[in-house]
Amino acid sequence: MDDLIHATPGFTGQSGTLRHPLEPLDAAEIRAVMALIRASADFGPDFLFETIELKEPPRSSLEDFAAGKASPREARANVFLGDAPGLWRLTVSLADGAITSKKFLPTMRPMIQLEQFMVIEDIVRAHPDFIAACAKRGITDMSMVCVDPWSAGNFGVAGEEGGYLSHTFSWLRLRENENFYAHPIEGINAVVDIKAGKVVRVDDYGAKSITMAEFN
Repeated sequence: MDDLIHATPGFTGQSGTLRHPLEPLDAAEIRAVMALIRASADFGPDFLFETIELKEPPRSSLEDFAAGKASPREARANVFLGDAPGLWRLTVSLADGAITSKKFLPTMRPMIQLEQFMVIEDIVRAHPDFIAACAKRGITDMSMVCVDPWSAGNFGVAGEEGGYLSHTFSWLRLRENENFYAHPIEGINAVVDIKAGKVVRVDDYGAKSITMAEFN
C-alpha cells in the first residue's frame, strides 16, 4: 500500500514544548493519536489499537534539545479489525496532526487485547468438549474456571491454517477473589481462533488431580 498523508485542520501538536526527545508519549498525546486515527476516513471507530508509542526521533534531536530547541514529536500506532486478518502500521505526526505513513501487513497478528481475553474465556467455558474435560476432573461449576489465553503463532497444523490462534491454560477458583493460580487444571488445552470467535479443538491429555491447598 502507498503511504498517505491525512491532515487534520486545527490539530494541536505537542512539539512547541521543550521536552526530552525520548520522553514517552503522555496521556494527552495518546488520546490525540487515537482521536486522529478514529477521525480518518481510512480507519475509523471499528479499528482496535494494539500499540501507541513514541517514534524515536533522529539523533540530531538530542543536539537540538541541548540547545534549548523543541523537536517535532511522532507516534507509532498499530491498528487492526477484530474480525479481519492483518494489521496496519501507522506513523502519526503530533505537530501536524497527520497520519504521515501507513502500511498494511496482511499476515501479521496483533497482540491479544484485554477485551479478547474476556471473549476467549467465555467461548472456551461454554464449549461442550471443554465442559466434558472439566467434568472428568470433578469440576461442574464452570463459573469457577479461569481461562488464560496465550498467543500460539501459526505453524501449518491441520485445522489451524491461517487462523489468529490462542492456546489456553486453565485454573480453578475455590471462591470469589481466591488465588486460582494455586489450582491449575492440568492436561487441557483449548485452541481458539480469536478472529473467528470459535474453539478449533480441545486437547485433553488425561485427567490429573487438582491441587486444592490454598495459597493466598
